[in-house]
Amino acid sequence: MLSVIIAISVFLGYFVESIFGFGGTIISLAMVGLVLDIKDAILIVTYASICCSAFILLSDLQSFSFRHFFRICIFAFPGVILGTYLFTIMTSDFLLKFFSLFLIFYSVYSFFKKTVVLPPIIAKPMIFLGGVLQGIYATGGPFVLLGYGQEFKNKSSLRAVMAAFFVFFNVLRLGQIYLMDQLDVAIIYNYWWLVFPVALAVCGGFIIHLKISDKLFQKGILFLMLIASLFYLFK
Repeated sequence: MLSVIIAISVFLGYFVESIFGFGGTIISLAMVGLVLDIKDAILIVTYASICCSAFILLSDLQSFSFRHFFRICIFAFPGVILGTYLFTIMTSDFLLKFFSLFLIFYSVYSFFKKTVVLPPIIAKPMIFLGGVLQGIYATGGPFVLLGYGQEFKNKSSLRAVMAAFFVFFNVLRLGQIYLMDQLDVAIIYNYWWLVFPVALAVCGGFIIHLKISDKLFQKGILFLMLIASLFYLFK
């Protein structure tokens, strides 16, 4: 039964990401965290995120820009290293509470967001902060986009570069956790099969993406995430 719940959670999260291009890891983590310890949930969702992002990147390699990817990595890389270290020393309870606050911020920001162009003195630290959150929760995308999103000329380039970002840094963080002797390989091994519901989610979400009216559904998802974050905060 637990495996079914996790499969459904991962499918729904990356189904939404395939439709809207964001939020899959955050939604999946919020749902899986209800039935597992938050640290175990983060490792499982990290693996699922790698699968999802690899599918997205391979499906649109021509839109990938190494220049944008490199410019993000310069500031995100040290943040990911720091965040991954913090992940290994933080308690599960602290991680859960901190994640709930991050989820509240993300939900409110996404609900009301408009195009924001930050000055470089703020944008670069924002990318670094995105790297820190990527290292802790495998989901630093919102802050990276807040600091760099205005540099992309089109959505396809943004989608492909961020997919590469998630693949690269999630593999890096798993490697760092392993070298620190903090990685329970069995957790990921036991859920290797999640690649299949993730693949279905990516394909199905793209089909829906071509047909659905985005706005109302997106607001509904964000509202549910806000409710989930409040539940975590007072859990």
